Amino acid sequence: MTHSRTTTVLASGAIAFALGLTGAPAALAEEAPAPMGSSAELRALPWPEYKEGDSAPQIAAASHLLRWTGHYKEKADEKFTKELTAAVKAFQADRHLPEDGVLGQETWGRLSGGAFGEVSLGMSGEHVKAIQYLLAHLHGAEVSVTGTYDEALRDAVREFQKSAGVAADGIVGPITWRALVSGGA
Repeated sequence: MTHSRTTTVLASGAIAFALGLTGAPAALAEEAPAPMGSSAELRALPWPEYKEGDSAPQIAAASHLLRWTGHYKEKADEKFTKELTAAVKAFQADRHLPEDGVLGQETWGRLSGGAFGEVSLGMSGEHVKAIQYLLAHLHGAEVSVTGTYDEALRDAVREFQKSAGVAADGIVGPITWRALVSGGA
């Protein structure tokens, strides 16, 4: 190959490379920020913290989960009672967590992790009641707290998922659950 031909090939390659970079979308140049409601953003939401004397719909949901794990025998309620404190401490002891009786980050994480792989149509139990309770009492959905994951609950979950910006599949997995509890919609 001659010198001028080599120069022409190299110059052509340099021009093509330069045009390719300037024509590349900005997203390739740097990572675009995650959209609101993304999985990463929802995973990063802190769990709410509650202790004896507090009152909130999330406390009733936690009560349902503690009933599901066998640590709580009382009726699920929005009030954080001394009985609930004892149940939280028992759960914490069983999971080798600090026994402070507080529904905090680690306790919510362990309590939720045990219940929420994927909860979907046809399932039943206290963990389903926790979903129903939060949808009805915190997010304004028209669902009854029956403990059965029926079509009405699936539809309410889908609507919530749309508002939270996650895939609306009607299945409550860890991300949808986190959004329900932590206010991701």
